[in-house]
Amino acid sequence: MKRLQNPYCLIITILLLTTGFAHSQGNDDDKWIRIKDDKSEFSILFPADFLIDNEIEKSYILAPELASLPEPVDLYEKPKIIANRKSVRMSLSIYQLRNVSAAKNYLWYFVGRDTPKANFQDFKIGDFVGRKITFDAEKGLATSVVIATKNKVYLINASAKKEDEEIYRQFVMSLMLDGNQPFKSQTSEPADASQSVLISTLRTSREILDALKQKLEKSQVKVTRSTAGAQNEGNSEQNFSRPMILLRQPSAAFTEEARRSNTSGYVKLKVTFLASGKIGDIAVVSELPNGLTESSIKAAQKIRFLPAEIDGKKVDVTSTIEYACVKHVLGSFASIANCAAEIELARRR
Repeated sequence: MKRLQNPYCLIITILLLTTGFAHSQGNDDDKWIRIKDDKSEFSILFPADFLIDNEIEKSYILAPELASLPEPVDLYEKPKIIANRKSVRMSLSIYQLRNVSAAKNYLWYFVGRDTPKANFQDFKIGDFVGRKITFDAEKGLATSVVIATKNKVYLINASAKKEDEEIYRQFVMSLMLDGNQPFKSQTSEPADASQSVLISTLRTSREILDALKQKLEKSQVKVTRSTAGAQNEGNSEQNFSRPMILLRQPSAAFTEEARRSNTSGYVKLKVTFLASGKIGDIAVVSELPNGLTESSIKAAQKIRFLPAEIDGKKVDVTSTIEYACVKHVLGSFASIANCAAEIELARRR
């Protein structure tokens, strides 16, 4: 069991926009399914071609001295649902807090207290307490919603290009809590669901299972030095019918040498994600001494992902990732930080 650090000090990447495309129920652009949690009055619509990762149960201890939490608590993540429609990217992660009856006391661990007031909306509906964080810019839109009830926390992420705003808002507006719709819009109405599915019945998508079983081939990875100003290789993101999907991203281990010398900072790597589902060449853009660069490279080689696609064909793509190397980073838990990373990327578009 690992001890979890503050997620906003974890791996920061410019490619954490979680997306999905293929699902066993087909690819019907007009079909939406309402996903319901049979343990609470929570539901939200997803495109019918959503992907399910129900293999991601991880156990951590949330440390109060690092995150200002009431007391240590054991937490695991399961399941995660991801989908993509046009440029709209949608995801739902559910976190279970063991031996906790009031997850609302831990809500701020997931959202951060320093969100600008102009960008968030707090709400309470029945037993649900939450915060909606929105950064809508001229070209890019992004919203994250964090909801706590009983012993559970829901994290919803959505991002889109401006031209797909209607689909983006339909997804966010489709959220239902205790029979109520917490968010209203003057321009969009929630999409209609053709059917409902209980979260407890979802099983991991075959494509994700195959990706998680992908064998590591570290010896074949070529590591070179690059420059911070170099442009990413590969295809531009707007050409993808499905961008690359990160499934597992381990954090870099902090070395004993760095601990003794009080070394900390960031390692930036340019990683090639191959169409085969394997990690390709890695270029070091910025590095740190005392084994931290090597540790970051090892972590990058263990990334699990679904390849990007153009018109349904898998393609190579190169993206830059950044590892936070500080002595408090003791575990691996990038998922919660996706909220901040997705918003920041959308703001830069």
